[in-house]
Amino acid sequence: MAAKHDKERLFVEVDREELEQQTQEKAAKEREENRLSTLTWEQVEKEVYFKRWSESPPFPSKPFTKEIRRLVSRSIKDLQTLGIKPSRPKVRKVLKLLVSDITKLNEKYDWVIETEEREDIYEVFYDLTHLTKQKVLIDEIGDWHISDW
Repeated sequence: MAAKHDKERLFVEVDREELEQQTQEKAAKEREENRLSTLTWEQVEKEVYFKRWSESPPFPSKPFTKEIRRLVSRSIKDLQTLGIKPSRPKVRKVLKLLVSDITKLNEKYDWVIETEEREDIYEVFYDLTHLTKQKVLIDEIGDWHISDW
């Protein structure tokens, strides 16, 4: 009889955890959508990306972080010069260059980009594709670096 109750309790616990995870994911998505809806180039220029990478390890070194921030800053400036709603090929060119430069940087620092770093980098790409009104490009970015980072 105890085994049956333990099994039922396990199912209840699993269901509760799944519901909690779904609730957290929904809240995070809403926060991100709200943030993007008010995001401006001025905010992005002032943004200090990869703040949580200050503890190395587990995150990449300070020199790596400094260099990737410089690459992002350059790309922000390049995208701004393209105007209010730049063409997709022009935005793609800037973003592909950023991906290529990040890949080279990753190789230079002995492949330090892992899952958490990749997720943080993608946040930058979400910002940039949103501001350029070329969100569709976010789906292409993974193909540009495949498994390099």
